[in-house]
This record gives sequence, structure tokens and C-alpha cells, in this order.
Amino acid sequence: MNKISQVELANKFQNMHKENRILVLPNAWDAGSAVIFEKEDFNAIGTTSAGISYCLGYPDGEFITFDDVLDTTKKIQKRISIPLSVDIERGYGNTNSEIINNIK
Repeated sequence: MNKISQVELANKFQNMHKENRILVLPNAWDAGSAVIFEKEDFNAIGTTSAGISYCLGYPDGEFITFDDVLDTTKKIQKRISIPLSVDIERGYGNTNSEIINNIK
């Protein structure tokens, strides 16, 4: 697996939005599903908040902790070399500063 910098991946993802074609993001719920999507030649992957929640035994709707989302995201990111867009629902915070910190 190639290690590509976050900046390179972000630029690549941003450029995908400027292309004159539909951007399809399959939604991964764990590292295994993300690897399958990359092997099937998708150019980028999104996460599914519901899928991650269900995979961890919770209903959808921020019932899991942000740490659970972050842990799953880190596991996915370690296994793929294409851009990853993460669904963090409403930001897992009660204030703007908490949400901004989670995004960082």
C-alpha cells in the first residue's frame, strides 16, 4: 500500500469534484469493505455513519462515540491509498468549537 500524504489525497479528492463526470463514493463501514471498494477501482471512498453504527451494534444517529468513529476511520485509512470522505453526522459536538475540533 502506497503512503500518500493527506494534502495529496485532499487535492486529489478536490480535483475529482471538478471533473466533468459523476463522482461515485461507495460507503465503507469498516476496513474490509473499504479494501474491497479500492480493489474494485473506485477512486475515492466515503464512510457510512449508519453502517459503522450498525457494525458496532448501535442504531444510527450518533449513539456511538466520536472515538468509535475516529477509531474505525483510522483503521480504514491505514488500509487504503485513495481519498476517504468521513460522515460525522452532526459533528459529534454540542458547540461549534467541539465540532471544529472533531473535524480537525
